[in-house]
Amino acid sequence: MRRFTVIILFITQLTAALMADEAASVRSQWLMRPGPATAQRGDLPRSTPEQQGISSNTIREFYDTLLNVKQIDIHGVVIMRHGKVISELYPKPYRQNSQLTLYSVSKTFTGIAVGIAADKGLIDIGKPITDYLADSLKQKADTPVPTVRDLLTMQSGIVPDWTLRDTCDNWMAQLLEKPRDSIGVRYGYDSMMSYLLSAAVQNTSGMTMLDFLDHFLFRPLDIHEASWEVSPEGYNTGGWGLMLSNEDMAKVGQLLLQVGNWGGRQIVSRKWVTQMMATHSNNGKSDYGYQIWVNPDGISYRADGALGQYILIHPKQDMVCVITSCTNKSPVSAASLWWQYVTARDMSDTPLPPDTLAHDHLLDKQNFAALPTTGGMAKSPLMKSNVERELKVNDQDSIHNWNIVSVTQAGRALRLWIRTRDGRKTHIDCGFGYWRDNRSSLTPPYYINARNRLTSLKPTDGRVSGCYGFTAPEDLYIQLQFTNFGTRYDTHIKLKRKH
Repeated sequence: MRRFTVIILFITQLTAALMADEAASVRSQWLMRPGPATAQRGDLPRSTPEQQGISSNTIREFYDTLLNVKQIDIHGVVIMRHGKVISELYPKPYRQNSQLTLYSVSKTFTGIAVGIAADKGLIDIGKPITDYLADSLKQKADTPVPTVRDLLTMQSGIVPDWTLRDTCDNWMAQLLEKPRDSIGVRYGYDSMMSYLLSAAVQNTSGMTMLDFLDHFLFRPLDIHEASWEVSPEGYNTGGWGLMLSNEDMAKVGQLLLQVGNWGGRQIVSRKWVTQMMATHSNNGKSDYGYQIWVNPDGISYRADGALGQYILIHPKQDMVCVITSCTNKSPVSAASLWWQYVTARDMSDTPLPPDTLAHDHLLDKQNFAALPTTGGMAKSPLMKSNVERELKVNDQDSIHNWNIVSVTQAGRALRLWIRTRDGRKTHIDCGFGYWRDNRSSLTPPYYINARNRLTSLKPTDGRVSGCYGFTAPEDLYIQLQFTNFGTRYDTHIKLKRKH
């Protein structure tokens, strides 16, 4: 029995070693690839799955599974192979040009910004972070100070504090007064570390990190619509708050897959991308590079944000996938479904024979996909058409600065009358069995509490899509999708019967 156990252990260790060797070999081959010689401009080039060695049925099965998970609202999917978009999905009411808040996917953009600043000699990641902050903050640092590298790898030693950004306006001073230990050793994931990196980029370049990236990253990639939240101290938030479209996210994923090269131009050095995507720390479950995750296979990477947002980078398959969603306690993640249904499947390095039927079915899925609307009935006997009634509702959540005060119904449409805290009154129209689109300047629901939040976002193209349904004569359910932000709002209005 003991001999058998020893053999099993030997086989397990040998298998792990072989997998590690394979990962190292794939990583080495990826990093040695030459950069693309042709220029890339404007929208990404398009192709079909078959032309890039993948069956359309594989992609469609992934979409079918993804759309059938009730706890996941998919906002957009972009799939690329060999530098071309082979499929994209935008379930209604979302659209290709929807600008979405990225949560912690923003951190990977912060990592790229620090890399560009390091390439230009503005930042030395081996130096203490306080070297790049205000003199008054240097004086406060009377204990050991983490380096820029420590912040990149989430090993600052500063005890994470997820409430600080909502309880004070002087974020940096408060952070540097926090207890710290095991600097460069203990892993402690904290968005405020990315915030300090943003401050370092701004202080050394003289530009906000958004302006810095706009000049050195976004413009070269033909990304023209981006915004980023600003702190009370005047810095982009770094760890959250960047807003981009799915395709713009895919461009940056493709840039990293191409080891920093875009159209023959080195946007960020190969050396930095190599370091960025290497393992530097571990949270006990996953490896971490410079503001990006290294997947368990050791040869693929992900930018990972709250509520199910991903930029997935697969050098072995020469693929990039962007997924944006709003996930509510789902038992599975969109990323795990991607690995199960796509990257685990066999792929060809040469084109497959055309499959018109399979591709047509995939196009049907892409063209007609929609998020589920609220069920129930279109009308209630307690609602009189075209008669406005004041109703008490349960949407007094302090996250919002507005609440529904009355509803008016006409046919299969419902109008919500909304009052903001400054007394302004506006309305949103909702459809039954379909999504009714609206332009609105309402503040979207947001799952981050931070001082100054949302104040710097562009309100010029606010979009809200609504649907409704009566599950009983007195029970009205409403769902709003803020499609140019990426969050949803649900409420239940209880209608009162007259006695």
